[in-house]
Amino acid sequence: MQLPTNVRVASWLASECLRYFIEQQNLNDDRLTRFCSHISQLVFANDVPNWDNEAMKLEIDGMGDPLPVELENIDGLFELVISVREISASQIYGAFQPDAVINFLKKAIEISNLNLDKYNIEPMIQVSTKPEGWGVPLTHDTVQSFKNENT
Repeated sequence: MQLPTNVRVASWLASECLRYFIEQQNLNDDRLTRFCSHISQLVFANDVPNWDNEAMKLEIDGMGDPLPVELENIDGLFELVISVREISASQIYGAFQPDAVINFLKKAIEISNLNLDKYNIEPMIQVSTKPEGWGVPLTHDTVQSFKNENT
């Protein structure tokens, strides 16, 4: 299956992976929720460097720091958080590497067991990666079109 390479869209889909994982694990942690919400908002960000700076201020930022003690023993969570964040972090200050975007997204999907049938992947794939892998900010209607309401 083809996956989106647009950094914004891939990050949004990865945040859906984390949201699903949180739900399946019955986790109730505001730090995880804030991280997931911030990642999902990248699709709308007009100022990506500012979005990234704000991400770095989160208690859970996905940049390799240990998770809080109460979350550190949840199997797969650390790797999932890192994969979700690395989609954007790996692309922000270097040349666009679509293979890296795909690899981090695949890992997030694999760890979370997210059922992609709940999403319309085709419109995600069609979102332009220009300029530099990020494309332009999306609208709420566009993001809503990524969700398959029939499943």
